[in-house]
Amino acid sequence: MMRRLAVLFTMLLTASIALGQENAIPTPDAFLGYTLGDRFTPYARILDYYDELSRRSDLVTVQRFGETYEHRPLVLVVITSKKNRSALETIRKDVVSLSDPEHTTPARAQEIASATPAIAWLGFGIHGNESSSAEASMQVASALVRDPSSSTILENLVVLIDPLQNPDGRERYVQWFTRSSGAVRNSNPESLEHSEPWPGGRTNHYMVDMNRDWAWTSQQESIARVVEYRKWNPQVFVDFHEMGYGSSYFFPPDSHPINANLPKEVEGWLDKFGRANAEAFTSRGWPFFVAERFDLFYPGYGDSWPSLHGAIGMTYEVAGGGRAGSSVLRDDGANFTLADRIARHFTTGMATLRTASENRQGLLLYSFNALHGQMSAAPTTYFILPGAPNFRPLVAMLQRQSIRIDRLTAPATLHATRLDAEGAESRVAPPGTAVISTRQPLGGLVQTLLERSPAFTKGFVEEQQKKTHADEPDDFYDLTSWSLPLAMNVEAYAASAAPANLSIEPYSVAAAAPVRKARYAYLVDGHDANVYRIAGRMLRDSVRFSVSDDSLVLGDRTFARGTL
Repeated sequence: MMRRLAVLFTMLLTASIALGQENAIPTPDAFLGYTLGDRFTPYARILDYYDELSRRSDLVTVQRFGETYEHRPLVLVVITSKKNRSALETIRKDVVSLSDPEHTTPARAQEIASATPAIAWLGFGIHGNESSSAEASMQVASALVRDPSSSTILENLVVLIDPLQNPDGRERYVQWFTRSSGAVRNSNPESLEHSEPWPGGRTNHYMVDMNRDWAWTSQQESIARVVEYRKWNPQVFVDFHEMGYGSSYFFPPDSHPINANLPKEVEGWLDKFGRANAEAFTSRGWPFFVAERFDLFYPGYGDSWPSLHGAIGMTYEVAGGGRAGSSVLRDDGANFTLADRIARHFTTGMATLRTASENRQGLLLYSFNALHGQMSAAPTTYFILPGAPNFRPLVAMLQRQSIRIDRLTAPATLHATRLDAEGAESRVAPPGTAVISTRQPLGGLVQTLLERSPAFTKGFVEEQQKKTHADEPDDFYDLTSWSLPLAMNVEAYAASAAPANLSIEPYSVAAAAPVRKARYAYLVDGHDANVYRIAGRMLRDSVRFSVSDDSLVLGDRTFARGTL
């Protein structure tokens, strides 16, 4: 009898151990069958790991929010505590309400901030050949669900992991690297596996750099991500990148110039997160730099665009890039590996989440105040007149940003400054004119996208002029001007005081675009910026047209060769 009981006990213990192993949450190494950093993980396997986490852990949900042009899914991984998960929709709505200060009072904002988790979005791999961050995303997720010390983070935060922002580009890079490398790593930077061919993996399917596309949303990935962003309106947004393999690591504070339409308080927050990252790197003996090279100025980045939406947007850059491969020999004689890059991104990712957790309430209030402050700032009203070919695309672009736009329902006499001229003038604006005021929650974004010239940090331009005259390189990192009406050749005016009693209504495409039948021919100038676009659409829709072999003269106007 005793022997039978002993055998039964052994069987139950074995079954219990097997069940425990079945329900255990695997590390990326255990799930993938190799150590992170030994090789590049294909996107499908990255998604498999997140699906496994969601199956094994009740703290994880994987949500699909779009797809790439090559039909790879775009996913967002939501990780938070059981308590928060039971109230996740309420948390999301409360945090989103902070971005609507027209309907959320300061008292209500304080109430939300005192009792609600903040939202932190970690975005990995928008440049496909900056390939370590997608690997690091799995390590961050694993630490959050497996390490008991992460429980406080998940109580104070809803963590959103965007594991790969550019799947098409990264797959292009990873597949090339896998085909081009041998069984043994070759760290020689002149070897084939360190010479990525054109077009490389940086861009998406259509060769667009999506880290320049947040404001313009020309790509379906960008459009889907902006919609998902507005669904959550996070307080912290980190964009993980790589730079040249001979460098070290960058995190904020950023270099000047800083976008003048951001709240001044943003620099204090950047300093706070920067110091936390610096402490983590210093404890490990890792070099880093701040306040150099990478600015917070151009609005199309994955740090400046979220910052203009009330978040603390940050770019993190690790040494690496498309020429780093899985291991590269640097000038100092050290081999810098994929595992080294993963470890550094993992470290800043966790340090950022800890800092956000410790400052949950302050971050929520910052989001509210950043947008609430636009409602009392000195307003500028922009009037964008219809008629130009790019009028509708410009308005549609602004609508995708959730900017509030009205339209004139009756003519209005303006005393305003035309964006491509000096000095105010009088102009009668017709019905259908778009009217956009900066006195709205996203007023800073409105001003950034529409103003004629951006404001630079005091003394910055003068300093650059001196460097130019001294034949020294300047400190401009990217574009320094992008006024949408000027870039898209649409007539627009700016007024500090809009005319009283304007007859307006919310802008809608249906109201702005009456359909008229026409019985005459059209000419599309061969020099028009949209000539190829309209030719492509007519070919697609079987519309017959001719193309001029020579220039055409009609009245007092000459149309270029190639006119449709």
